Amino acid sequence: MRPRGHPPPGKAPSRGNRERPSETGSFLEIQVSDPERAAAIIRTLPFVQRVSVQDERLSVVAPEERGADISRALGDAGLYVTAMAARQTSLEDAFLELTDAEPGPEAEGD
Repeated sequence: MRPRGHPPPGKAPSRGNRERPSETGSFLEIQVSDPERAAAIIRTLPFVQRVSVQDERLSVVAPEERGADISRALGDAGLYVTAMAARQTSLEDAFLELTDAEPGPEAEGD
């Protein structure tokens, strides 16, 4: 019999809060008519870890299941989401983010 709270043999113990998307590399990509204004609104939401605007799209690090809450907050402000999708960060992107490094010349041709 194994001690209480320990995983069965061959299983890794679960770690951390499942609502912490930065650890899993997931984020929400959102398109909206006024991304700068939308970013300012989204940043006020307590469950949002980070927001960035790139190419007229928002990248929002927040739990995927909070997408409806984000859409509601924007709608309440008169901004309407035209597209929203959950995305995964590549391992290379996650590494670069953690190390604050820039991609090398060999990565640019990918």
